[in-house]
Order: sequence, then C-alpha cells, then structure tokens
Amino acid sequence: MRKPGSSQQLVLSALMRLEDMHGRDAFLVREILDLIWDEQFNPTAGIEHGSEHRLDLVRRAASGEKGAVQALKVAHESELHLAVRHRAIKRRRTTRPWARAMEQIIPSRCFRFMAEAGLIERLGDGPSRKIKLTDKGRRTAECHALPD
Repeated sequence: MRKPGSSQQLVLSALMRLEDMHGRDAFLVREILDLIWDEQFNPTAGIEHGSEHRLDLVRRAASGEKGAVQALKVAHESELHLAVRHRAIKRRRTTRPWARAMEQIIPSRCFRFMAEAGLIERLGDGPSRKIKLTDKGRRTAECHALPD
C-alpha cells in the first residue's frame, strides 16, 4: 500500500490515540475530529489544560528549586505572549476556526477513501456515524506514524 496522505495520517494518528485512551472501539466522527482539532489546530490547547510537565515544574518550584521557578516564569511569559497574540488575530474573516481547520482535511472524502482502502470501518449513518480502525489501518498507522 502506498503512504497515506497527510489528512489520512492525521485521522489514523487520532484513531490510534483514541484506542490508547479508550481501548479498541468504534468512535464517533466528532470525537476523532475534536481530537485532531485539539492536537493539531487549536493554538490555545496547551494554555487551558496543565500538562504533566508543568505540574512537575510547579512541584519542583514549590520545593524551592531555582531552575524550576525560572522555567515557570519563562513558560508563563511565553503562554501569555501566545494568548495575547491569539487574541489580537482572533477576529478573522470567519468566526469558525474549527470548521475552517477541518475543511483542510476534508473529513467526508478522507473517511471515504480510507474505508475504500480498508484502513477503517464506517458504522452507522448520519450524525451518530462511528469509525473503527481495522487491523490494516493499525499496521499502516504504526508504519507511517506522525512525529510528535
């Protein structure tokens, strides 16, 4: 099989992460798209939710480690700069950044091509449609994993 396109790699990567979190199951299309949005397109995702690394820094800073205190100050200033920049450019032509980002991967076409290639299984119809990764899709995702 040829290498999946960038949109298909995003979908395969998201499905693999969902399987890691919830086990082998079928997932709603909106769950897959929301995960792609949060990981790939949302510029403020890291600001709203503290990561393990940040929590570790806070613990170390609370115990008095000077390097951790300095790292927290730098991280805070960086996050503040990103938030201000995001706020300054927030008003674009469209008020739907999520939809605009998802239009880049053209989900319906991407899912259809992946189903035809046997990478995923499409279950149900309409807004409650579910997608399930096949064994072939898992192998392909492992071979063509996106860099973190």
